[in-house]
Amino acid sequence: MWCALGLFLSSQDISGTTEISAAITRFTLKLFRLPGQTYYMYVFDGLRSAAHVGVFLVTSAAIWTAFFVSTDKRYKACIWSAGVCLAFSVGSEMGKLFVPGRHCSVTDMFLNILGCAVGAGIVCALIIPGKKGNKQEKTNGEFNRS
Repeated sequence: MWCALGLFLSSQDISGTTEISAAITRFTLKLFRLPGQTYYMYVFDGLRSAAHVGVFLVTSAAIWTAFFVSTDKRYKACIWSAGVCLAFSVGSEMGKLFVPGRHCSVTDMFLNILGCAVGAGIVCALIIPGKKGNKQEKTNGEFNRS
């Protein structure tokens, strides 16, 4: 579901994404009581960059967790989730070539990959196999927390 949302946002034409970003920018400026003439473009660009990192952070965390639960091996989960996230990142940017008014951006691709790395890092830090309370043992095809 989350990947579908990311692909939907990626497949919008430039006016659709600009409209969403502009609305979020105006909300942020009002929330922090910042003068729009001075800070609009900084906030607008910053939010668009943060959106790339945020979407792929959540994607990476979800994919890493799914692979970890299914393999019960941390390194396999890292390898598989990194591959899937990298493919999703490149694919979402390359897909923009087929959307009128959109273009691929190497910067956006790197922001996506940064989000993938941060998401996997956070999940790896939270799920540390071998420590009491976090170790999972597989019994009869099901995981039990010990």
